[in-house]
Formats: sequence, C-alpha cells, structure tokens
Amino acid sequence: MYRRKFFRHGGLGVPFFFVLSGFIMAYVYDNNAFSIKDFLIARVFRILPLYWFVLFLAIAFELCKYFASTYFHMSFGTQAFSGHNEVKEILPNLLLLQSWLPHTDSSSFNFPSWSLSVEWYLYIIFGSFMFLPKSLRYISFTILSLLSFIHYLDFLRPEAQKGVLFFFLWMCYLSGFHKTTKL
Repeated sequence: MYRRKFFRHGGLGVPFFFVLSGFIMAYVYDNNAFSIKDFLIARVFRILPLYWFVLFLAIAFELCKYFASTYFHMSFGTQAFSGHNEVKEILPNLLLLQSWLPHTDSSSFNFPSWSLSVEWYLYIIFGSFMFLPKSLRYISFTILSLLSFIHYLDFLRPEAQKGVLFFFLWMCYLSGFHKTTKL
C-alpha cells in the first residue's frame, strides 16, 4: 500500500532535484571565488560524455534498424527514425535543446535525458549570472522564476519552464536571499 503511494507521487522527485541542484549551486559557488572556466569544465565532464555516448548508441540502434529493415527485410515495431526518434530530433539532442525548443520532442532518443537538457542550460544561465553583484544576481534569479511562474516564458517547453522555476526560485530562497536583501 505505502509503496504504491510512493510511486504514485514519484514525479515530485524531478522538481525536488531541481530545487536541490539550485541550492547546491548557490551554496557551493556563492561564497567561493568563481571561475567560469572551472565551472564549465566541471559541468561538461559531469554531463556530456555519458549523455553523448548514450545518444550515439540510440542513433546507432536506429541506423541498425534502418539497414536491417532495408537490406534484410526485417520487421520491427516501428520504422527507423520515426515517431519520437525522427532525424530532425538529432541536432536538438546533440545540443541538449530538446527540452527547451517548442517544436522539439523532449522524449526523443533517450527519454530520461530531457532533465539533463534542462539541467545543462540552467547551469549555463547560472554561470553567466555569477558575474553580477550578489544582490542583483538574486534579483535576476527571482525575476526568471517569477516569469516562469506567471507563464511569461511560454515560448519554452513546459519542462524548461518548470526547471527555471524550481532551480532559481528555491535557490534564491534557500541561499539566504530572503535574509540579505531588502525590497
């Protein structure tokens, strides 16, 4: 009984992850000297190698399916490069944009990677704002979150909007913005 309730609300784990990730970013990088080079190197090696490896495996699988059906007349449940895995989805997936652009499929090639797409660009946005003075930085993060909350970022996919909301709003709150800034 309790297991079913846990899994029924398992989708809450993703917003919690973004909240936790925002808090950790604020905690780790807020009081330390910030180096964009070191930050980006750490993020690149944390996300991209395994992500691209799995993406290339998924594309290779689609290619094998294409050649097997074309030359050996083998039949699969779906055609190669169809449905979620259309050829037009390769470039957005290579650039981790599948969860940001409105005309892409965030579940293409590797469904769980939609959250890595969101996470990657949240890190990029976070790093680019780290050069602002602390109070202006937190105001900017709050504005981004509020724009997402009031659906002013509707040009983005819902996954990206939720990532922006949870990552930046709670990062500001949990990092002490409510104590250090007087509005």
